Formats: sequence, C-alpha cells, structure tokens
Amino acid sequence: DAAFISNSSLSYDFLAAVSENINCAPSLLLLFRALEYRRDKMHFEVAKAFLSLSERNQQVTDMKQDVSFCVGGVPFWRRNLFRWIYEMIEEEKTIHAIIDAVTAASTSRQVPSKDLLLQQCKSILLDDFGPERIISDDLVACAACYLLIRESQFISEYKGRLFVPSLISQLLNLSTEKPNFTKSACSLCSNFLQPWLKSIWDKSLLYFPNISFSPPIGMSCPQSVSNMGFLTFTIKLLSFSNFVEGHAVLDSLINCLTTFLKNARKIEPTVDYNTTKALKKKPFLQEVAEILQIALTCVLESDRNNAKYLMNQVHLQSRIQSNNPRLLMSLILQAAATESNYFSQRVSPSLFTPQTLEVLIFGCQSMGYFGEAVVLCQFEGRIHIPIGLRILESAVKASSTFNAYDSLESMTVFLWDLQLLEALCKFQQCNQAFSRKNSFLRCINQLEVNAANAKKSHKMAIWKRQREFLRYLSLKLFSNRCSFSEAAFKRRGPGATIRTDLCMNGIDYSAECNIIHLPMLVIQNNFFDFGDYVLLWDGDFSHYDNSAYYIVQLMSDISHCDGSTGAILNIFRQLRGAFAFILIQKFNNRIYFGRDKVGQRSLIDGLVEIPASGIYVATAIPSGGFCIESCHFWSDSHKQFWIDHSFNQGIKYDVLCHPLKLICDHNDPISTMKTLLQQAIAKQVGPLSQLSIQLSDFYSCPPAQIGVLFSGGLDSTVIAALTDRVLTLVIEIMCCTFSKNNNSTSDQLYASPDDAPDRQTALSSFEDLRRRNPNRHWHLILADVTIRELKNARRDRVRALLKPAPETVLNDSLSIAFWFAARGKGRLICSRKICNESRGEYTSSAKVILTGTGADEQLAGYSRHRKIFERHGAEALQSELSLEMLGISERNLGRDDRIVSDHGRQAAHPFLDEDVTDYLASLSLEKKVDLNLPRGEGEKLLLRNVAASLDLLIASRLPKRAFQFGSRMAKTESLHKVTGADSVPLDVD
Repeated sequence: DAAFISNSSLSYDFLAAVSENINCAPSLLLLFRALEYRRDKMHFEVAKAFLSLSERNQQVTDMKQDVSFCVGGVPFWRRNLFRWIYEMIEEEKTIHAIIDAVTAASTSRQVPSKDLLLQQCKSILLDDFGPERIISDDLVACAACYLLIRESQFISEYKGRLFVPSLISQLLNLSTEKPNFTKSACSLCSNFLQPWLKSIWDKSLLYFPNISFSPPIGMSCPQSVSNMGFLTFTIKLLSFSNFVEGHAVLDSLINCLTTFLKNARKIEPTVDYNTTKALKKKPFLQEVAEILQIALTCVLESDRNNAKYLMNQVHLQSRIQSNNPRLLMSLILQAAATESNYFSQRVSPSLFTPQTLEVLIFGCQSMGYFGEAVVLCQFEGRIHIPIGLRILESAVKASSTFNAYDSLESMTVFLWDLQLLEALCKFQQCNQAFSRKNSFLRCINQLEVNAANAKKSHKMAIWKRQREFLRYLSLKLFSNRCSFSEAAFKRRGPGATIRTDLCMNGIDYSAECNIIHLPMLVIQNNFFDFGDYVLLWDGDFSHYDNSAYYIVQLMSDISHCDGSTGAILNIFRQLRGAFAFILIQKFNNRIYFGRDKVGQRSLIDGLVEIPASGIYVATAIPSGGFCIESCHFWSDSHKQFWIDHSFNQGIKYDVLCHPLKLICDHNDPISTMKTLLQQAIAKQVGPLSQLSIQLSDFYSCPPAQIGVLFSGGLDSTVIAALTDRVLTLVIEIMCCTFSKNNNSTSDQLYASPDDAPDRQTALSSFEDLRRRNPNRHWHLILADVTIRELKNARRDRVRALLKPAPETVLNDSLSIAFWFAARGKGRLICSRKICNESRGEYTSSAKVILTGTGADEQLAGYSRHRKIFERHGAEALQSELSLEMLGISERNLGRDDRIVSDHGRQAAHPFLDEDVTDYLASLSLEKKVDLNLPRGEGEKLLLRNVAASLDLLIASRLPKRAFQFGSRMAKTESLHKVTGADSVPLDVD
C-alpha cells in the first residue's frame, strides 16, 4: 500500500529484501511508486532490481504505458528517480556504475538492440528532417545521445558534464571530417539542442572554456584542422544559442580562431599594400573577414544592450551587412578602441596570442589600417613591441598618412620599452620634419588647450590622461626628474636619507635612499656604495634575525664575483623574502633590478610598476634612461604568465630558477598551516620580541612596535592570534571605518562609524582575543574618518601614492581605507584596566604592520571564485587561483606597500611568506576549500579550521566582506552608480 509504505518507518534492510525477492514487474513498479514519497536510498536498490528483472523477464517490455521510458524501453532514466539518485549518492564511481548499467540494459537481448535503438533514432530524425535527407550512422548516434539527455534535462543541475562533451565532440569532429555534414549538424543543434543548451552553458561552458579550447573533461578537439569549415560550423552553432551573452560567443570564437591558426597555413611576412592584389593573393583574409562578420552578428543579436553603444560609436548598423574585409577589419578594431572597458573585461586574452595577432595585423597592414593595427597591439595596457615595430616600419615604407601622433594617442596606457619609443620618435621625424623634443612639447601644449576647452568631464579626463602620458615621455627622454615628490620619499623613510652621485655613459645620475629605522638591535642600512657597485635595497630576508649578516654577505658576494650577468644572477637567485632592489654596475653601465617572487615591495620606474616576474637587466643609454636587455624569470610559471600577458615580448627571457618543493605533512594541513603562519610571523617580528624584557623594565605600558590591520574578519583575527603566540610586547590592532553619507539636504548628517560592519566584527573579535589570553596587552585603535578628512587625504597624499596603478574606484577605495588604517590614529581601547580609557586621540608607535593580504587569493575567498567554481568546475578554479598569485603584485602589493610606507611603517604579509605560499600551492583544492558548502563556510575552509583550532569562534564563521565595504568607504561618497573598474569621477574631491 503506497500510503502505508510512505508513512511507515520500514527499515532499509527490509525494503532491500523486498526488492530482491519481487519477481513481478507490476509489484516492483508499485513499490517504486510508493517509495516516490519517501525519497530515500531505496530508489537506487529498487531501480537496480528493476534493471535486473528486465534482463530476465519479458514483462518489462509490456509496461511502456505505466513507466516513463527512454530510448528502447529503459526505465532507469525516469526523471524523479535519477534526480533522487544524484541527491543521495555523491561518489562518482557509483555514477559511472549507473551509466554502465543503463548501457548494458539497452543492449541486452530482452530490450531493443543497438541496431533497433539506432533505427528508432533514425525514424525520429526522418520525421524532423524529411525522407529526402541522407542520415549517416554518426548523425544517428548523435541523436541517440541527445535522446538520452532529453529524457533527463535536469541532469545539467548535477553532473551534465559526464554526457554533454561526447555529443558536442562528435559534432565538431564530424564537421571537420565531412564537409557536407555541417548543415545537418547545425540543423540538429537547432532542433534538438536548444532546450537544454542554455542550462549547460550557464553551468559549465565545457565545450568552449575561457582558458583553452581543449576542455579538461571528455571532449577532444580536432588536431589537424586545415579549413574554415570548422570555424564556420562553430560560429553557426553559437548563433543558434541566441540566449548566450555576446561576450561569451566572442570568447568562444576567439578560442576557436586560436586553435585554427595553430594548424592553418602560415601567412607570408611580405606585405602587398594594394588591397585588391592582397586579397587575390590571400583569399584567407576574405574568409577571416566573413567569419568575423558572422561573429559580430552573433554578438549584436545576443548582447543587444552592449551592442547598442557599439553601434552608435562605429556605425555598425550601416556596415554590418558588408562583406568588404577592409570595412569589417576596421569595424572590429574601432569597436575594440571605442569600447576598451567592455573588451578588456569580457574578451578572453587568448585573442592576443602571437598567432592571432599575426593574422589580424597582417590584414590591417594589407589594407592600410595602420592606426587600427596599433590599437590591436595593446590589450589591458600591454603592448606587443615586435609587432608594433613592424607596423611602424610598414607604415613608413608605404608612405602612409598614419602619423606618430596617432600612435602616441593609441598607446597612452603603457609604454616602457625605449626601443619602441625611439622608433616612434624616428618615425615622427621622418614624417613631420621637426625635432623629437619639440614634437612632444607641441603635443603637450595642444592637449592642454583641448583640456581647457573641453566642456564634458569625460573628454577632459581623456585629455588629462594623454597630457600626463606625454609629459612622462618627455621626462623619460630629456631629463632625469622623478615623478614623485621629495616629501613623499621622506615619509617612506623618515629615519635617515643617504644620497650619492655617479656617472654612467657620460650621463650624471643621482641615487637616494630613505630608511625606516626599525627598533632592531643593529640598524640595517639599505644603501650601499662599494667600489664598482651601488646597491639600493628595500626589504628583508626570510631569516630576519640574521638580516644584517645576509646584507654583508650579499655585498661581499657581489664584490668578489667576476661581474658577469650570470654571476650576478646566481647571487640574487638565492634570495628569499620580501624585497625590491636596484644594483648599478658602474664599470659597464649596467643596471639589475627586480622584486621578490610575489612582489611584496614596490618598485617603480617613473609611472610604471616593475612586474614581479624576475630580475631585469638593462643598459644605460647616452640619451638618458636605460634600455631593457633581458628578463630572467623566477620560475616557469612566472615565465608563462609573462609571455601570456606581457607588454613587451621583444625582450630576451630565460628561467632563473625553479620554485622549491616544500616537504610538509599533507595529512594534517590544519596543524601545518598554523605552524607555517606562526613561523612566518616570527620571521617578520622576531627580533622585536628580544626588546620586550628590556622595555617592560622601564614602562608599565610599553610602546608597541607591531600593529595588525584589523577588521575582525577571519584573516586579520588569525594573524593577531598567532602574533600573540610569538610576541610578548603590546600588540596594536587598527580598525578604520568611515562616516556614512546620508545625503541630507540640511545639515550634513552622518551615520556613526561604530555602526559600520567592520567596527562591529572588530569589537566582537577583540573580545574573543581577550578571552583567549586575558594577560595579553592589546591596543585596539578605532579610526573614525569623516568625509572632509577623506577628501583632503585623497587630494594631498593618496592620489600620488596610488600611481602608477590605474585610478579606478576600487583602487581608490582600497587605497584610502588602507591609508587611514595604517596611519594608526584614533580612539584607543586598552585591554588592561590601567589604561583602559584613552584621553584624546592616540597615534600608534608601531613600525611593522601585519596584513592578511594573500589569503583570499590562495584560498578562494572572493565571490568571483565561487562563480567560477559553479560555472566551470574545480579545475578552472585551480587555474584561476594560480593566476591570482602570479598577478597579485600588479593588483595589490606595490600599491599597498606605498600606502603603508607613507606613514613611516613597513608592511608585512605572513600569508605571502614563501614557505606558506609553497605549501598552499602543493595542497589539492579540496584540502583548502569546499565551495559546495554555503557562503561563510566553504571558502577559505582550511583557514577557518585553523581559526577554530585557535578557539576563534566568531571569526571562523564570518563570511568574506571586502575591506572597502566593511569599513563603509564605498558608501561614504555618492559613488554607488559606478563600478570598481570605472575611473574615479573628477568631482569626488
């Protein structure tokens, strides 16, 4: 009885025994229906019994009216049953067993054979396509695969990746092997795949991932593609998916194009500047243009909101129907130029692989579109130098009207390499016949006039950025002035200033070093002028207590080496820790410079942040400045990241060393992680603990030397708790919040900073820390920042420190929040009764500031990581975390180092200690995170377990909250209508 079974508490063993002994199909079906109300594991057992019965008993074939059959009368794919199995059974090997069981049942003697199964599929196809259609067995197999999926459309909610790749892979392979198959395959996709393609796309994007064309699971890409049919089919397949966003279609096109170009015939380097002749010689260009037209049509039809702006900008409406490759090439490039934010955020970087650039830029050159070709040379501010030089040379040979000012205007984002700069200037001299310096000054003057006359704020901002860029160029070429003020340098190193003058290649240079005097037993100098070398050093070694010895040893090794590049590199390759350095070799005018592997210290050349990829070797040139010769990477990963994203691929490169493999206990990652973090903190603050006994003899409340940027969240609370284990001195934890703008029209009313989320969590976690160690002396500094203070600090200090990072809303918000927190000025709450109430405003005396930077990047703490996991799976998330660490120096660390050092303090990042990063990199993803758990539990799971082991009950359960939102910086000003990637509005001051 269904009601009895559904309401009873029959045991699992009893129901299993019932299912094993029922030999009557109707009775088994009755039990199955009754159990629909139970939703327990018995469905799996009943289904297996039903399958077993189908092999022995012909009765099953007579039950088609009672059971929802899939192809060939296999009842196992019933929707409710299959969904419950996925809910109850999580082991993948069990899922494979289910698939095997269904396959065996569908090919058994008692049910329709494989031939009959294919015949049924063929009948369905004939009904849809008509009897005149010739249908191959391969196409029938695709239809059979589809029919299985159609019966279980909900499969995409669970593990659709097990089935979909086989279908898509067959379609793609057939489209390349059989030219006449393309139309049939596209029709099949249109008629059959539409109902479930959207859910598959939204969940996984398996068949066209962003990183590489070859998916990690199941699907294989044809290796010998030599015709345009593959691309044509792919784009038509995407065109049927009009629900897919345009940028996803374009991403897929780009990945397909990249795969195609790897195997397509090579394009000759010679350029014919007659468009007609070029097209006759190179029909491939016409084919590419047609493909681009189809892709643009897909983008416009499926992403109308973004396309509307593009159409207004580049007149797409009137030109999209044209097959003229010159117009289409211009269309692509102008769209990229006019809507750079859209393309930089949504278009996959794979568009800018060397093969893709080669074919598209060749098309631009052949058609005379040199300006657009220059635009294509840059992506996210990184210029491909060799191709840029080729375009300039081609333009000179062609006597094109393209001028140097156009190129300068196109390349305002990122220009560092003097080789390209000299080529631009030479080109300008050839075409305009006036001196290099005057040409720059004339451009600057014109931009100033344009900025003064601009009425719209966005135009004024554009002219302002271009003017700043040209000024930088003139300073780079014609003077040795620095882009930062002397006062800013003094604040970075308030302890002492050392300066020296030197001459290289007939040019006089000056080197200056400002030192933060940390309260060490031995004052560490950061500036060394010894014989033929000058070393400027910012940072520390992994073993902090021996840093003075290591500095002396480093100088000795440099002095006694033979002076060759290899000898110098062998010395610096041994360094571990957080550092940035410049080594000047006087006798051969050579300069070595670089940052540590993660980039924890800032190193800037004018308005450019030096990438933390390795050690750069440069030579001083007579015209001033220097020209980079080569880059020697820290590891293969740094090399690959640089090749994929570099602004200058004309530099020679080599791998300097390989990352060390850390041998740790992977069986107990919680204990190991806690130990490594504690050791990292000890390296950075260890020598200060030696002063604790001496200071406690003179002070009842000794001055603090260590501070922690503290929001009360998971990262900062763990850092504070582990610092408590290392240091006996007073520890200062600094929390910064901002007044909330209520947009009052009368008096300006501001919500109290104490209501900010970070203030609430900071106070709660502070009580947690006090409870753990009642004898610990804590200082909690609460910085309450008003809007007036914020605007003054941005104008006078923060804006200059932010450069050369882009002045976006996100960078601006984080920089200001960091600056006020690191200032350490505000109300004081002391954990001891003797100084529990502070009088007036308190300023921290800490010299070293510990931060939680690096935890989110390594342990999937950001919301974007959860989205990647949900859409693309664990493997894509692992790749994203690797890229996060390789790019962290460009996004965060240089900026944060400049911000913290502005207060005469030194930033330290325990999560970026080499032992910690090496260990986390060696752990599998499931030991670090579990994003199947809800928000606030699954992300940074390893660190949450560390917090729980430290008895930090509150912090271990807190979800991730961005610093700028928790401190309420993002709500202080009326910036809610702009996004993090937008430029800061001009009226925020």
